[in-house]
Amino acid sequence: MKDIFIIENSFLIRSALQKLISEHFVSFQIHEMISLKAFFANKGKRNNCIIVINECLLTEKDEIELAKFKEINVVKISCEKAAQMNDLKTIFIDEEPVTIIKKLNNLLDNFQKVRKSGNEVRILSRREEDILKYVALGLTNREIADKLFLSAHTVITHRKNISSKLGIKTIAGFTVYALLNKIILPSDIGLN
Repeated sequence: MKDIFIIENSFLIRSALQKLISEHFVSFQIHEMISLKAFFANKGKRNNCIIVINECLLTEKDEIELAKFKEINVVKISCEKAAQMNDLKTIFIDEEPVTIIKKLNNLLDNFQKVRKSGNEVRILSRREEDILKYVALGLTNREIADKLFLSAHTVITHRKNISSKLGIKTIAGFTVYALLNKIILPSDIGLN
């Protein structure tokens, strides 16, 4: 499972982002922190991660420190008006959820491309993993479409592609694959 660190001192903003990200990017583990200092103290999970941070908490010294880690993507949270700026690596707090999801989607796709160029080989795309998780959890095509802001037809197409790539045709098979590849956890389906 990949890691996203939400670093924000406002409980409301942190919680809202956590909820939005967890609902739409299910293959990521989300960590909430109130300072970058806590992130630097967490030595075990600092590589291959994404940081979503309030730009007010990010000093020039912090940016230099973060630049040392080549496999960290930084997304800033800004209180500026979204209409005033067009920055794909900044989330503006007045943006609509759909816009935030699209920005995160683009950033995460780029993150996956960087990871693919290393030693990690991926069979499924990040979006296919998201859909697979929801299928394994028993959601219908319509429910998955609503959660991921897709059409039901797009979900069906992704399911066909997943089935073709994995050679699996049943929901039980998808569930076993998702468990073995840590796309879902046993606790997600009540296997604890």
